[in-house]
Amino acid sequence: NEETNKITPHYLFDLIESNSFDLIIVGDIFYFYPLYLWLDKFNSNKNLNTIILDGSDNENLFPYSGFFFRKLSHFFLPRVLNRHLYFKRELTKESQRSRFYNLIPSFIANTIPLHKNLREISFSFPGSKIINPSTLKKTKLFMNHIVDEEVQSKVKEASSGYLFNTEEAYYSDIQNSKYGITTKRSGWDCLRHYEIAANGAVICFKDLDLKPQRCAPHDLVPGQNCLSYRCYEDLKTQIESIDEEKYKKILNASYEWILSKTSKKVTKKMLFESGIQL
Repeated sequence: NEETNKITPHYLFDLIESNSFDLIIVGDIFYFYPLYLWLDKFNSNKNLNTIILDGSDNENLFPYSGFFFRKLSHFFLPRVLNRHLYFKRELTKESQRSRFYNLIPSFIANTIPLHKNLREISFSFPGSKIINPSTLKKTKLFMNHIVDEEVQSKVKEASSGYLFNTEEAYYSDIQNSKYGITTKRSGWDCLRHYEIAANGAVICFKDLDLKPQRCAPHDLVPGQNCLSYRCYEDLKTQIESIDEEKYKKILNASYEWILSKTSKKVTKKMLFESGIQL
């Protein structure tokens, strides 16, 4: 339409120069850094109010990563952490260590205060897709999609591979189950955690107690709104000790947890930390 046709590069330049935007969000700095460089070069007055999102499973900060180390020109990329608020999902002591090109020992990096611009962020989930667990009837112990192969081998009809052709079928399986299994994969944070809680099952997170405190997912507390386990026998022992009353208490706390992780609330928190109140 006529309005859409107005959005040309020159029109966008004019909007940026006239401070027409309250905030510019770089959605994935590792992927969109060429766009960031383009904006930075164009914005000669450096007056862009910009925040950086880093949702990578990589613990390293941008541009302190192996990919960027392998090309000399990448050493001249701007250190965006020094310029803008930087929201990172996999925020660990290795993130801190990466600022020093991974040349200092982890135990030393862990003693250095986090950079003032570093912020936590996590995955989120659409509030419209969250199910109140009180409306569900449980027909089985575990969901069929189990990523922990040890637990998967103990559960009949379970698989670590893809089992469902539609989102509805996958969600229905979770809703029929009392517990959902999840683990650390490429990174600690994963949409699976949120899908399990949003569809009314209790998260069983392998080795959750080993997760760095500031790394997402945040606010999961073993025994209160989820379970943390070491192996199948540990998980089995914990589940057998949970009666219906205790299960409902954990399940309700899980429901409260996922309600605090909706897309709207996570975004609102991020904007608030950026100085913008909705």
